[in-house]
Amino acid sequence: MSAELVAFSMLVYLYYKKDLVQFRTSWFSSGFVALGLLVILAGFAFSGFGIFSQKIVPLSVSISPASVIIGVTEPQQFNASVTGGVSPYSYQWYVNNASVSSATSSTFTFNFSSASSNEVYVNVTDITGMTAESNIASATVVVINVNIVLYAGEVNATAYGFGNSSSSITSPGPSLTFKVNDVVNMTLHNVGTMGHNWALVTQKVDGSTSLAFPNAQIASGSSPVQPGDTASTIFVVTQAGNYYYICQVDAHVTLGMWGNVTVTS
Repeated sequence: MSAELVAFSMLVYLYYKKDLVQFRTSWFSSGFVALGLLVILAGFAFSGFGIFSQKIVPLSVSISPASVIIGVTEPQQFNASVTGGVSPYSYQWYVNNASVSSATSSTFTFNFSSASSNEVYVNVTDITGMTAESNIASATVVVINVNIVLYAGEVNATAYGFGNSSSSITSPGPSLTFKVNDVVNMTLHNVGTMGHNWALVTQKVDGSTSLAFPNAQIASGSSPVQPGDTASTIFVVTQAGNYYYICQVDAHVTLGMWGNVTVTS
């Protein structure tokens, strides 16, 4: 039972109890009633903030993405997801432990003008003053020196592939060559009639998830780029060798959706 209902019940009980007739007319009763009314009003006021009317869940916050590689001057948005506490919430974002004065909403757009490694997090405060700190996200800013654009689609009913343009899709796709330490911005346009994705892997098999380098993947086999859509990724080439790029959707490698990748030192 809420505090205001308890106080109200006590007043009713005391007022109508037959052996307390004198109490009802005394100066003490007036003070007691006034105090009871204050308790009732305070209880209703606090109920508006959910203090008595609901159980408060501890405040917590997480941000996404948790790790990202972006090009110099390219914007990257981080999103805060808050649970618990009592809304409304206030936000303060930090980059490398320094608060960003203009970053006080549930989203934060990160933009740096030079290559760097950065840590991003947010502090959230609810209306009661409860605070919580998010996980720390890593944001690596790099200077891109290689830009590749590929198109994905179907050559015919039994062969799928990649190409350098929407009209030059082949099965298998064109070969790619990189050097160690290249920073690659890879863009994929899906000009086909079904979902496709792109991944640089060590094995040319259907659905392979053995990425050659971290972040060398656009979408996934289970959640591919949809027809007519475009997506991209940035990754760093770290080791020489022979690799493959593929579409990870089931059976698409078998249908010719792959290409050779050579990395030189």
